[in-house]
Amino acid sequence: MVRMQRAQIGIAVVFIAGMFLNVVAVLIAYVHHAIYFENVKDLLITLLAVYSGPLAIVFAGVFAKRGVALRRPALTTFWFAVCVSIAWNLFLVGGSVGLVAAAFGNSAKEGAVEEFTSYLRTISSSATFMVSGALTYFFARGE
Repeated sequence: MVRMQRAQIGIAVVFIAGMFLNVVAVLIAYVHHAIYFENVKDLLITLLAVYSGPLAIVFAGVFAKRGVALRRPALTTFWFAVCVSIAWNLFLVGGSVGLVAAAFGNSAKEGAVEEFTSYLRTISSSATFMVSGALTYFFARGE
């Protein structure tokens, strides 16, 4: 068994790291002149929108549970939640790889921003089912 607070921190780190990797990809594309500053702003707003749901649950759960003793989750439940959280984030980071590739490639880059934005919105909304149950279990349930 793992303590609930450690489980919550572990899952929170997965989502924060995923968002960080996506932001780094956008900044790499900007530094290599693959996108304009206006594109950076638009992509960061998209990333914030994509991560706002999961991170709102995570942050609310962390702050709302202060002083409340929660039951310890089973180790398999924790690792399953970590794995689906990593998978959800890898789907999103996969799109970032395409954006970075456009930054270093010689192909036309005009459509890279629109494609990445569309990818983020489509994949995040389609894959939300993967993490919604785990986030609810670890952050929104009362004991």
